[in-house]
Amino acid sequence: LRAVDRPYLIVLDETDQLGDPDLLRRLYAIPDVTMILITNHERDLLTPLDERLQSRLRSSDTIEFEAYTRDQLVAILSDRAEWGLVEDAITPTQLDRIAATARGNARDAISILRSAARHAERNGAERICEDHIDDAIPEARAHLRQKSLDRLSDDQLAVYQVLREGGELMPKEIVSRYSDRVDEPKTKRTVRKYLRKLEQYNLIESGGRGPSRVYRPHGK
Repeated sequence: LRAVDRPYLIVLDETDQLGDPDLLRRLYAIPDVTMILITNHERDLLTPLDERLQSRLRSSDTIEFEAYTRDQLVAILSDRAEWGLVEDAITPTQLDRIAATARGNARDAISILRSAARHAERNGAERICEDHIDDAIPEARAHLRQKSLDRLSDDQLAVYQVLREGGELMPKEIVSRYSDRVDEPKTKRTVRKYLRKLEQYNLIESGGRGPSRVYRPHGK
């Protein structure tokens, strides 16, 4: 990249997952390279960086995206159905049901639609029926859950396994059990960052506030 002699654009999704945050400093220093950094929480991206780079990135243009509304998800699914399925393969009411189930998450919605279409195809059906959607919802979620697990670092996976084994736990209990589990445990702040990432992936859920906050595996 240092050898490029023309404008060069790099898009880094889930930038807060970088194993070596110093990579951003090195990329930023290359004159012809422009970065688009995507993250769920800006603080998780900036906190590991040195103050100089934090300041430079904070001065960059920031675009914030809210969760998709139900109508927006229906529009996204409608386009997918129009271009990816045969005509009238699914009804607007069914698309609305999928959008409601996905609760603002486009990845979930698209995965459910894809899975429902595959169920219909395997059954030789001309159209997607409610049973296909019923079967698609847990199947799509299991597929997305595995993809999320595959994205985790070893330490993030260790935190997740602590919760899988321990059930509902307070942050201090999670930190203690995680620290006993790995040879070189990360800081408490980093573990809290891991918990936010696991929530974003819908692998865990939380309840309560402040000292009463607890975490548990999703769906338990």
